[in-house]
Amino acid sequence: IQLAEVVTEAELSRLLKLSIEALRKMRHRGAGPAFFLVGYPRSPRYLRADVLDWIDRNRHCAMPPRQREEAA
Repeated sequence: IQLAEVVTEAELSRLLKLSIEALRKMRHRGAGPAFFLVGYPRSPRYLRADVLDWIDRNRHCAMPPRQREEAA
């Protein structure tokens, strides 16, 4: 994924193929990437590094942990 240093809500929605409403719900629950607010009305922005870090932390392997250990 190639991202600008600062990403808008609409840009992140397109990149992740999620609705803007889904991103808003994730922010409300504290489940999405870190964000900050700018301007008035307050608009969310995301730092590239935070988005990539969130993606890395939320990646899941298709193989259950026990099978991964046995395969190693």
